[in-house]
Order: sequence, then structure tokens, then C-alpha cells
Amino acid sequence: LFPSSSIATMNRLLQTASKSVASSLRINHATPSSSAVQFLTARHFSDSTHFPAQRESADKFANQVYIKSTTSLSLDKEEMEYIQQHVDTRAQAKKDRNFESAGKIRLDLRQEFDVTINDRIKLWSIGGLFEELGDKFGKPKGVYTRKCSGYLSAEDEDAISKMISDRYLAKKKDNFDGSRERNFDVADEIRDALMSTYNVQVDDRSNEWRVERDDYTMVGDNTLSDEDVEYIDSKLKERFILKRDRLYTDADVIRDDLTGRFGVNVNDREKKWSVNPAFGVAVSKKTKVDSAVDKTASI
Repeated sequence: LFPSSSIATMNRLLQTASKSVASSLRINHATPSSSAVQFLTARHFSDSTHFPAQRESADKFANQVYIKSTTSLSLDKEEMEYIQQHVDTRAQAKKDRNFESAGKIRLDLRQEFDVTINDRIKLWSIGGLFEELGDKFGKPKGVYTRKCSGYLSAEDEDAISKMISDRYLAKKKDNFDGSRERNFDVADEIRDALMSTYNVQVDDRSNEWRVERDDYTMVGDNTLSDEDVEYIDSKLKERFILKRDRLYTDADVIRDDLTGRFGVNVNDREKKWSVNPAFGVAVSKKTKVDSAVDKTASI
């Protein structure tokens, strides 16, 4: 039906359009982005008689369901099913050209669960990150990484991840007028429950969580006796319990006492303690001064 030169020209146009679309979307993974590329490429050509394969690919993509991104935050089963159901309802509303209803569903999911819907690749994500786009859109919101410490069962890890997600959602809730109603009381209750139930400490600055232990490791050289080391370890465990119970003033008293008596520096992030090398020198000088004062006083 067509001269070979025309067919070759159309093939070149298809290849160029496909590369252009893939570049603009910054797609690095084959699935599901390949369907998106085929669909958008086919839109450059309107005659389905000439390009039946592209038309078929476009129709296939249009009927593809939305699925959860692999980098989405997790919620409980009922909430995930609720989100998927409303995402599917929104997709049908868009097919029916009921854009007002589709827009409201999208806004509701965003405000209630922080769901982002990507129509180009038909994925949704709690937190807004899509690994399928090549992880080029920043760090996922509300995702906390575990810093290895302590043993946890798989069930405990799942429960902790769920609680951390709930805490994130409590701290961030959008209202219809664009304002935010942040429920910090609920977020603080979840944080305290994580500590009291699992000894889990959440670090919002580094987006990490770890299982706290009451034992600290001594590092570096010192001249402490075995009795002094045993005493310091016991006081650090006592301090850990005070911090867990949010009795920070009492915990600070123990820390300051250890520093004043033994020159102890405590690293709570790495669960280590050491003796300041300058402390022994300072104590030695102070002893000499006190001795000199005593001699002067006796004269």
C-alpha cells in the first residue's frame, strides 16, 4: 500500500517520538514505563489503519489498572484496600470524563493518606516517591530507615513500620483550604508507644529509627578501675530507663555526675562512652593545687 521509502520514514518518526517521550519522562525501568512510552508515542499518529500495533498498545495502556508503587509507604490492609478502591473509582470517573469527581477523589486521598497519583505511569504512592521513575524525584516523605541495632521479629518490624507511618500522617494532614491540621498529640503518643513497647527511638532529623539498648560500649584508653567501669555501666543503664520514661532532668544529673567524677563522654547515637583524655591531666593539676593549698594552710 505504501512505498518502502514512506514506510522507512514513518518508522524513523516512531523511533524519534519514542526516544523523545522516554527522555522527557526520565524513565529508567521497563515496567510499567514501557507501556507509557508506547501509548504516548502512538498519540503522535492518529490513523489506526496505518499503525494498528501502536493503536492496540494505546488501548491496552488506557485499560491498565493503577497499582501501588514499590516505594509507597505501608498502611494496614483495610486502608490499602480503601485507597485502591478509590483510585479505581477515580480512574473510571476519568474514563467517563467526570473530571470534577475524579479531582475530588484525588484531593481526598491526598489529604487523608498523603497519596500521590501518577497518571503517566498509572501508579500511586503514599509519600510521593516512585522508584519506577528511576528514583530521581528526591527522598520519599515519611520513610524512615532502620539503623541496625537489636533483634526484632518480622511481625514486630511490620508493626513498627505501621506505627511510624501513622505518626507521619498524624503530623501532616492537609485541610480543604490548604492549611494543615497537625495532630502532634497523637504523634507524640505513637512515639511514646514505640519506646515503651519496642524500645524504638525515632530520629526525625535523619529519618531513621533504631532499637535502643540499655548497654553502652566503652571505647578508648583510660585508667579507670574495674569497679569504676562497672559503676559507670550501671549508671548508664539507669540513665537509659530515665530517658525512656522521659525524665530527662534526672537523666542529665547522672550524665553530669559521670562527667564531673570520671570525665565520661556519652555518645547516645552510637551507644558508646569514653573518658576525656584531658580529664586525668586536669585532675592531676587540681590535686597538686589542693595539696599546695593544704600545705599553705597548715603553715
